[in-house]
Amino acid sequence: MSVTHSWHEKQLLEDLRDEIAKGDVEIVDDAAPSYTRLMGAFPVRMNRIDWDAVPNARHLKPPPERSQSNFQLVEPARELRAFWKQVRQDQNIGDEANVIVLGDSLVRFALRLSVATLTRRLVDILSIPHHTYVFPEDVAWCFNYTAEDDGFFGLRPR
Repeated sequence: MSVTHSWHEKQLLEDLRDEIAKGDVEIVDDAAPSYTRLMGAFPVRMNRIDWDAVPNARHLKPPPERSQSNFQLVEPARELRAFWKQVRQDQNIGDEANVIVLGDSLVRFALRLSVATLTRRLVDILSIPHHTYVFPEDVAWCFNYTAEDDGFFGLRPR
């Protein structure tokens, strides 16, 4: 049975074609177990992480010139890249660490890749207008970029 991909899925696969071919990005067809693990590790409200309930969560607010109806994450994405760089530094998240990337609506599969690959392709991966979650297999932390242009980072509550 062939899989029919949505426009967003096709675009993401095309954007990551070289990394997929080199084995730097693995497609995980069944994202449900990862999503269940993530939602079990963090407080949830309305099927999303409730960042207000995550102690010491960091929040990158969207730039004031952006509006929710104008979702356009494009390079150089300075604020988002600086936020990602800072939380990585603060939590000692190295380039070699592996992460899962999944979205909450427009992409049905998950990605498994290194932090280095994610960092290089950050805008391509996060430019889909849904909530995208990035976390390690043990769900010790989560980086989240939303369709509303908010960035979040938090450690799994104890």
